[in-house]
Amino acid sequence: MGKDDIVGFQPVARGEAVFLALRTTRGLAAGEFEAEFGITLRDVFGPAIEELAGVGLLEENGRGDLRLTPAGWLLSDSVFERFV
Repeated sequence: MGKDDIVGFQPVARGEAVFLALRTTRGLAAGEFEAEFGITLRDVFGPAIEELAGVGLLEENGRGDLRLTPAGWLLSDSVFERFV
């Protein structure tokens, strides 16, 4: 039995990947997320991305990469909880 056979592993792993990457100044590369999990960030977290970007806590570039804004850094715990 592999890690992908464990019920709930993929959603937890995806959320943790976002949480850990957003804690860096580089942020999260959308292409790396898709290569790792076989699904786009938008497919998994689209509503959260829209909401957080809409209130100025998260920014998304043209490639779909994500990073915290200065306000997002101040409220990072609130941002992270949307992904885990």
